[in-house]
Amino acid sequence: MKLMNRCVVALSLLLLALTPAAYSQTVTGSVSGTVVDAGGAVVVGASVTLTNDISKQARDFKTDSAGEFSFNSMIPGTYSLKIVQAGFKTYQQANVNISSQERVDLHTIKLTVGDVSTSIEVQSEAAHVATDSSDRSQNVN
Repeated sequence: MKLMNRCVVALSLLLLALTPAAYSQTVTGSVSGTVVDAGGAVVVGASVTLTNDISKQARDFKTDSAGEFSFNSMIPGTYSLKIVQAGFKTYQQANVNISSQERVDLHTIKLTVGDVSTSIEVQSEAAHVATDSSDRSQNVN
């Protein structure tokens, strides 16, 4: 019975010793930051997109009531950040490098006031020109 108790205690101690090693095996990183306007007020509800430069896989987030965003469990690599909010110019940042187990803090990102833009879409059709015959003519006076 004593041998059984010793084995249980030894096994328990071994499992406790290996628990921190299991948590340290993560290979992902994270990116966070805070979005503010030129006056320093937080921007709530801004659309933040983080795109992997190689795979082009994108993740979206809306800033919270404190103007903060956070992307967790990001695969290591190089990313591009894009922030869009009505009334502000689009913010873009390239070469956001994330390593394994790294927490990248972009700190405070200031958006500048932009113009309200109007989108105009132009559509056209190609004119049909009969090139198989020269039978048609028109007099020009």
